[in-house]
Amino acid sequence: MGLDAVELVMAFEETFQVSISDAEAEKLMTPRHVVDLIVSKLGLQDGPQSLSWSDQFTARLREALLIQGVTDDLITPDQPLEAIFPIRATRREDWQHLKECLQASRWPRLRWFGLSADFPPALPTLRHLAEWLAWESLPQLTPEKLRSLTRGDVSYLVKGIILNQLGLPESEYDEGKTFVGELGVD
Repeated sequence: MGLDAVELVMAFEETFQVSISDAEAEKLMTPRHVVDLIVSKLGLQDGPQSLSWSDQFTARLREALLIQGVTDDLITPDQPLEAIFPIRATRREDWQHLKECLQASRWPRLRWFGLSADFPPALPTLRHLAEWLAWESLPQLTPEKLRSLTRGDVSYLVKGIILNQLGLPESEYDEGKTFVGELGVD
């Protein structure tokens, strides 16, 4: 099992407070297998996604952008980050200031090409950044919260962990894709 796979399994174990044996981990070929295993281990019911963590972070992100002077008409979920921070010369400082406004302990790094900074491919829009913040700041799930999760919630959280850990854009994710090969896990 490669480093990516080990880190994914550890993230699943930590988030859902379960133990995944090496034998079980070897059978996790797709995200759907992960969801099935976690739902089984937690004894959860089928159901749609009920979590609203990304909505909370969307509101926080909106407030921080308004503080930075971004106009209200630009703050929409599908707005490209490049439209929010169009000036490449100040993008690094603006990006850091947003991190500080949000009081984020971790923050996605910009990619450097010569003298310009580009946003990570997995974060093309404000919606993607809000989801990244939600997944990155995922609160420790209490036993009570774990019991109230649905299959849809587990699916949502597994997706967030995978996208975050592998740095993939959402468009490349599908629960049926294989980790090795299609999702690029080594």
